Amino acid sequence: HVRDATIHQASGIQNKGKFIGLTEQDTTTENGYSTGISYIKELGCTHVQILPINDFARVDEKQPDNDYNWGYDPLYFQVPEGSYATAPENPVSRIKECKKMIQAFHQAGLSVILDVVYNHVFIMEESPFEKLVPGYYFRYHADGNLSNGTGVGNDFATERKMGQKFILDTIDFWLTEYRVDGFRFDLMGAIDIETMKKIRNRCEQEITPIMLLGEGWDLPTALTSSMKATSSNSNQLENVRFFNDYFRDSVKGNLFDTNDKGYINGDGRFIERLPHLLSGSVLPKFGCPFVSEVNQTINYVECHD
Repeated sequence: HVRDATIHQASGIQNKGKFIGLTEQDTTTENGYSTGISYIKELGCTHVQILPINDFARVDEKQPDNDYNWGYDPLYFQVPEGSYATAPENPVSRIKECKKMIQAFHQAGLSVILDVVYNHVFIMEESPFEKLVPGYYFRYHADGNLSNGTGVGNDFATERKMGQKFILDTIDFWLTEYRVDGFRFDLMGAIDIETMKKIRNRCEQEITPIMLLGEGWDLPTALTSSMKATSSNSNQLENVRFFNDYFRDSVKGNLFDTNDKGYINGDGRFIERLPHLLSGSVLPKFGCPFVSEVNQTINYVECHD
């Protein structure tokens, strides 16, 4: 989270909460502990996943300290978020400073993965998509009601030709203009397989490998299960990775039950699951395969939310 990474009063960073705050080198707390990009590099990371940095709705860009948001309410998909810029009223400021941040990560030997939210918009009725062609860019159930598998009131119709084209154009834009190294797709299971394949094919044109990963849950959106980019359809999405919630819950207990325990905090509970987890979650005799290929599972214990 661009803001949270540098905002603390003791961070020793001058441009707190801003893109360029993450370009400042050798920053420390008063007692000498590294902060910002220096701290991330010191951890031994290879990649940094940045929560959404495209323009989002619920933070006043001119008074960013009055609001707080993670960025999962997308407004404009090809515009860097103004509250992270030092001069949000100047459109050039946010562009240059966002690029400087990405360049600083690259110079530190870190690859940059953008968290992207193509599954919904902030307020469908006010969206440029709805104003442009009413009813086209969003999914509806057979009874005429809006599809709401995302839980935020609308599902973007990624499977429609111009909806798909917009996403591909945006992916191309962030690759060519900002030189990012990967994309993490929010609620990827709400995106159709064909669109994800075309995204992958576009990314494979880059000289450097582009990492593609996302949340492969089967959400109740108005799209046939066979068309969804879910982990159960991973055999159709070679080189696309999926967050493995089964790994997380086995290691530390169920996410939605604070009293539940797993292997590391429950005296070895779920030890019988370890062969399945450590094999890449593809062995059927230890439970249903999570993915088709071992390189498609994202094993994790904790991630932003």
